[in-house]
Amino acid sequence: LGAGWVAKPFAWVQGNPAIATAQATDATATLPAGEPSARVELLTPGTDPKNRLRYRATANTTQSAVLTMDQTLTTTVGDRARSKVDVPQTVVTMETTVTQVDSNGDIHYQFRYTNVDVLPKSTTAAALTATLRSQLNKLKSLRGSFVLDAQGQSKSGSFTLPSNADPSLHQVLDQLSQSISQLSPSRLPTEAVGVGATWRVANMVTINGINLQRSAIYKLVSLKDGVATIEVQVDQQANQQPLKLPAGGAATLKSLTAQGRGQSTVNLNNVFAYKSAIALQSTSQMAVQDPKTSRVVNIATQAAVQIQLESK
Repeated sequence: LGAGWVAKPFAWVQGNPAIATAQATDATATLPAGEPSARVELLTPGTDPKNRLRYRATANTTQSAVLTMDQTLTTTVGDRARSKVDVPQTVVTMETTVTQVDSNGDIHYQFRYTNVDVLPKSTTAAALTATLRSQLNKLKSLRGSFVLDAQGQSKSGSFTLPSNADPSLHQVLDQLSQSISQLSPSRLPTEAVGVGATWRVANMVTINGINLQRSAIYKLVSLKDGVATIEVQVDQQANQQPLKLPAGGAATLKSLTAQGRGQSTVNLNNVFAYKSAIALQSTSQMAVQDPKTSRVVNIATQAAVQIQLESK
């Protein structure tokens, strides 16, 4: 994804995905225990009756879900005219199996990708479609195991990459995981809440070497028979900072802003049964120095992303 919708290797949950940075030389990467720096602040408690929202799951159950992602990138490099790239639509099917539920509500689960499809648009370059399809097909061998608590906090986890995994697979995981992250209701408030309640989840994260301030405000729109509809507004900001480039050379991120709005419907009694959709807009400014000529080129990127995630 472009212009800041970059993220962490995948740990798919209906709550807040775990954060991790995998080393490209490792066949198995272990995720740290959740996001301890995230702050969950209740803004308004909503109307009566009020209940403590908690995720639940049943051991030995399997759920599949389909992620559909559309994105358009617009880039200006130096004095060149603005160029637009219609990225192929990506459709990824995932399967999650709950292996254990602890007495304290912790949910142990495993996941795997079962199918990947790339659907080019009429204006998409054939080479771009072929490259994306080649990268995404590598996901079919990916598996992982994770632990999620009842409030949506990822406590631990690991995923296993194929022994011949290359850095491009990690990049693909970064992109997909952020897409799924934006669709999740994230962590639930500790306090009992009713319809109309709002709460904020905020934290500092480091994603692909970029330090970001991330904030999301959630609103409980409806709650009936354990099924919650939750709206979300997402905001990410990054200040000027140096960047590391894979091919060498120096780069500086001058600014990055991103906003999004979406809605999720989740069965609190089956955390992996849900439907989510979100639209994202982001803008970034970057200065890149050519390692051979030392010439500095300014790059401006805008990204529009629409994502849907639905269980089957």
